[in-house]
Amino acid sequence: MNSGGLPVEYETLFVLVAVLAVLAAWRVLPRVVARVPFVEPDEAAQWLRDGTVELVIDVRSHGDYAGTAGHIRGAINLPYGYIAERLDKVGEEMAPYKDRAILIAGGGDTLAAHSVRLLRKKGFNNLAILRGGMKGWVRGGFPVEYGLPENAEIRME
Repeated sequence: MNSGGLPVEYETLFVLVAVLAVLAAWRVLPRVVARVPFVEPDEAAQWLRDGTVELVIDVRSHGDYAGTAGHIRGAINLPYGYIAERLDKVGEEMAPYKDRAILIAGGGDTLAAHSVRLLRKKGFNNLAILRGGMKGWVRGGFPVEYGLPENAEIRME
């Protein structure tokens, strides 16, 4: 027994259960926070082919978007940090897309979910998240574009 009164085996078991609970919450939390559908990469690819999705927003850093990680063809880069710091400005600039179907792609689910939470505050309601983000997209063997698209504008205000 330790000074807290529990045998050491129970303390270890408690810590293990707590760690497993935190890991489970980490996987579920993005869905709870986002309150939007998570779309498998194959379904997202179909949505892009048939025009169900009108815009893809990649919320990763400029370096990830334009670098060796690549991005979905036609996706615009609107990093989470930019959204968080300039939410009012983003809401104004993206206003024409408020009622359009938008797919959010991140490095994984968590960053995308937090971005969705911010965009929902500005009235964007027709959003979905690419499950697994760009990692899932690449694992699925879907096409990736590298570098900056022609006529790309990157603002560092």
